Amino acid sequence: MAKSIDSLLKKKGWSGEEVGKALIASTIHDVKHQSEPDYKPLFSQSDFERMESSLSSDRDYTVYGVYRDLYSSIADAFNRGQGLFSAIL
Repeated sequence: MAKSIDSLLKKKGWSGEEVGKALIASTIHDVKHQSEPDYKPLFSQSDFERMESSLSSDRDYTVYGVYRDLYSSIADAFNRGQGLFSAIL
């Protein structure tokens, strides 16, 4: 996985699908490894900003927007679940 991440980050431009998939992969990685003390995210905020800023076509913006909306829904549901879980403890 590290090789594919490195090759993705070396690109000069990305498609909306690539940036969206990176966002979802990063979210999954964050949830899986959140309790590890030496946890490192897959991508930094500056990596995401660089990828987002490279989007150039309306189609790329639209495709990435769908992934971004999925991300927001997943994050909201996860946070709600965490809140409910902590309320019953």
